[in-house]
Amino acid sequence: SGLDVLCHAIESYTALPYTERPKPQSPLHRPAYQGSNPISDVWSLHALRTAAKYLPRAVNDPDDEEARSNMLLAAASAGVGFGNAGVHLCHGMSYPVASQVKSYVPPGYEGADHAQ
Repeated sequence: SGLDVLCHAIESYTALPYTERPKPQSPLHRPAYQGSNPISDVWSLHALRTAAKYLPRAVNDPDDEEARSNMLLAAASAGVGFGNAGVHLCHGMSYPVASQVKSYVPPGYEGADHAQ
């Protein structure tokens, strides 16, 4: 959703800067997420600016293809940003929580052939 785009972009842009993390012994010991850095900042800011411009339009007019297309671009940009920098606790906590959901089936998906 558009709000998820905003959350990803904000979280990666405001993540602990890579310069404040302890330096690993070798590149093999680097964590998956490096913290905010100049490259992730470019992508996160692009996502924020794009979402600020097009999210209201996409919400107010679901048929606005320009707004929807730009929100897709913003989602991809935010993904590149947080894929490198990482995100904050709210997203980090979702992984262990979601891993515990073994049998929930959303309404309308009963009997659907989806692996869980």
